[in-house]
Amino acid sequence: MAPTPQHLARKVAHCRSLLLVLLCLVGAACYTTAQTGTIIFDDSRGTVSLQTISDRSFQATHPIKLKPALLAQLLKGMKIQDHDLGHNHVNGLMNMDAWPFYASVPVFSEDQIRLLAPLLAEDLLTSAPDQYVEYGVRATRKGSALESPTTETTAGSLYAYG
Repeated sequence: MAPTPQHLARKVAHCRSLLLVLLCLVGAACYTTAQTGTIIFDDSRGTVSLQTISDRSFQATHPIKLKPALLAQLLKGMKIQDHDLGHNHVNGLMNMDAWPFYASVPVFSEDQIRLLAPLLAEDLLTSAPDQYVEYGVRATRKGSALESPTTETTAGSLYAYG
């Protein structure tokens, strides 16, 4: 029994779709494996790397020597003002619209600061004027009985200028 023309047309369309998906996957794999900088540190807690500044007219003031204690103090002073945190996390307050409460929370934990400060200091000392330091730190929040744990990433970049 010979296949019908409709059956052959569906088979060709299926093969073309499969080929298109494979080409997309290969293209994505090539794109994600390209390195744009030098990874200095990478483990389950985070990543620190040196990246090239794309604007060739801009030059950072690198290398620069900054003490890890100074960078730790800078990281410790960074806070986020969360307008919704007070509403969700302060017990006993019934109407938050009548009395706005804005909680300031640290951007980095003590462990993250102990990890980042010496790495940032070292990278600023070894970076060239056409590079900046990129970092990302991960924190896993335990879930409740009904929630699974979540991993949050805080990422940014740093360079010295002037």
